[in-house]
Amino acid sequence: MSSTRITQAGVIVVLGVLAALAIWASNGGDSEPRDGAVASPTLTTRARTPQQPTAPAVGRTPTPTPAYEGSLGTGVWVRVEGTSDCLNFRASYSTDDNVAVNFCRPDGFEGYITDGPVFRDDYWWWGIAGQGWAVDEFLSFVREESLAARVVPELEGLGKIAYLGIDGGLWIMNADGSEQQRLVDVDALDGPDVYVGLGGLQWSPDGRRISFGLRSYDEDAGPDYRVRIIDLSGRLIREIPDAASAFWSPDGQRISYLEDVENRGCGSLLGTPVVFDLRTGDRHSIGPNGFYIEGPKWRPNGSELVFEDGEGIHLAQADGSGAELIATDPRCRGSRPNWSPDGERLALSSRTEDCSGYLVYRLDSHERELCAELPPFILGLGRHGTAEDGQTDWSADGRFFAYHTEFAVTNRSGVYLVDAQTGEQTLLPSSPVTYVSIAPNSRHLVFSTGGLGGGPNLIWIGDAVTGSVILLAEGGQPVWQPVAQ
Repeated sequence: MSSTRITQAGVIVVLGVLAALAIWASNGGDSEPRDGAVASPTLTTRARTPQQPTAPAVGRTPTPTPAYEGSLGTGVWVRVEGTSDCLNFRASYSTDDNVAVNFCRPDGFEGYITDGPVFRDDYWWWGIAGQGWAVDEFLSFVREESLAARVVPELEGLGKIAYLGIDGGLWIMNADGSEQQRLVDVDALDGPDVYVGLGGLQWSPDGRRISFGLRSYDEDAGPDYRVRIIDLSGRLIREIPDAASAFWSPDGQRISYLEDVENRGCGSLLGTPVVFDLRTGDRHSIGPNGFYIEGPKWRPNGSELVFEDGEGIHLAQADGSGAELIATDPRCRGSRPNWSPDGERLALSSRTEDCSGYLVYRLDSHERELCAELPPFILGLGRHGTAEDGQTDWSADGRFFAYHTEFAVTNRSGVYLVDAQTGEQTLLPSSPVTYVSIAPNSRHLVFSTGGLGGGPNLIWIGDAVTGSVILLAEGGQPVWQPVAQ
């Protein structure tokens, strides 16, 4: 019987259904993946042949899992060594052909262990942050490090990042990872029969306030949605009942959201898009009651918003005087609209016949300005039907926008930066990625990996110039402060 191989330099294997929904893990280090060196499991010249399991005789107890006797553990940085080509990082701890290879990393690549060890297929496996699962024998110890105390000096002075901590609460920290501070304790909001979850973090334009959605579930009363606004000490400034998916106006004096909310599953909400004046308390609707993925988003001029319903994308007047359907040309149809900083263009997730990826739509000409094609893939599952599916974020200078995907071919998962003029794409590899937010300097960006079966939630900093990524802290849903205070 031929040996089952663990590392290789062969043919690219496209991710399949089972692999896409398997266990994902999270990454560190800035070594690039070996382009094209991936595929069905193969051995390097250094890898051993695993022992073939023998079926236990009738009436005998199966051989117990051996004790791990290696030198590695969670919270440890490791280096890939001895592969002769590259080491496969898999979606799950298995050599099965149906388990996808996320990345194939060359000797010298360093990663951070978050999970394991697991004994499977006669190998010990470790979950590596942002990469996947790899076998023990090609990993060597580098150093131990606690992410709770990790500080990256080169990121000092770049403002703050708001995020959800591993306890589910709302936290902020400096962009270098220092001074982590919890502002909202979710445990204090829970009760014996009440579950509370936070999400939808948004900074006010001046960087002095944070809005977030709060969803509670009472066994008797059912789900309840609220939007809260706090300052940077955690003090509650305002609570808006029966509201979800809020966005700040450019002047920070109004807020848009969905009102009369009911969750209908698959990431959609039944509600009414409204604008609320934080100074006067006045509110008015700008669209009909219906199904929405998210609340209305403000045009940078503050006079208009876009929202998306089952009919398409609407451009609405902020005063509620009317709304029109836009991007109706078949070549321009898309979803998840996001404004460019100049307010003249929208980035859209697209699945048109001639643009499967992301497009830029111009409002003055009603034409498609460019198409950024996705890498080849089988399934466009995105974030499993949540509001994160197809989201983008623009750099403050408008030079590029970012999107994220993990259901692509091996060595093609992560954050993609798209040049808004040429459509050229740059990959910052990691998996599974969610919640990308670009810093006001238009160079750095923050994102999270993990969740949805992909290991612990971790926060990363990417560099749009060098293409490197740095593991920063534990947590998820990070959002970069728009103005450093």
